Amino acid sequence: MRLARLIPILLLISGIALLIAGLHPAGSGGRELVLEGGTHEVVRCSGALILHSNGSICADIRYMKLRRVSSGRRVNAPVTFPLLEVRGTRAYVKVRNLDAVWRASYGFVDGGFLIPLDRGRWNLTASSDGQIILYEVQSFRPAHGRLVRRAGSVEVSCPGPDPGLGVATVLVYNPSDHPVALRVERGPGPNPALIASSVALVLAAILVGRRLHASEGGRRGGAGKGGRPPI
Repeated sequence: MRLARLIPILLLISGIALLIAGLHPAGSGGRELVLEGGTHEVVRCSGALILHSNGSICADIRYMKLRRVSSGRRVNAPVTFPLLEVRGTRAYVKVRNLDAVWRASYGFVDGGFLIPLDRGRWNLTASSDGQIILYEVQSFRPAHGRLVRRAGSVEVSCPGPDPGLGVATVLVYNPSDHPVALRVERGPGPNPALIASSVALVLAAILVGRRLHASEGGRRGGAGKGGRPPI
């Protein structure tokens, strides 16, 4: 039972540590990406982010709902709003609409995302030397966050999750014909995910502590039955 009594204490300590980390996160631990010309990166928006780049980028905060349509080295499907996740070094896209055909090719260093077309009725075929995943964008709504452009960087203040729309994402686009180096860092603001986890651990510590206290009280009460009556 001594080991069991340590469980709520350990949960409580872990919760406090996560709360401290969530309230005062370090602005480090970034991801290094290459954003090729005409391509996107989709970054999960949680807390505050800083986007560093050595070129011009476009950024927007969106709530997106995606439906996975198909995957493989070659995908083909009728779609209304496609998003392609490319995990290879080349991607070839062909789109048919009535008697018109549009083709494009893209080069990648570390993969990326493509939104080749806006809403419509498209018969899309895409292939790659690596895996390619085709999504249907079902919801694409603006999120009320904050974007502040600095010299060589964009600071992002992300909104909290929406019960109906999920977690917001930062959609980053390279409008030029040349690759751009992109570094995504966590900013100095609070991290809602860590704070939520810390609250869950503290509540779990309280619940486990109450259950242990109740079980020990029950055993003590049971041990008294059949013994000497109190004087």
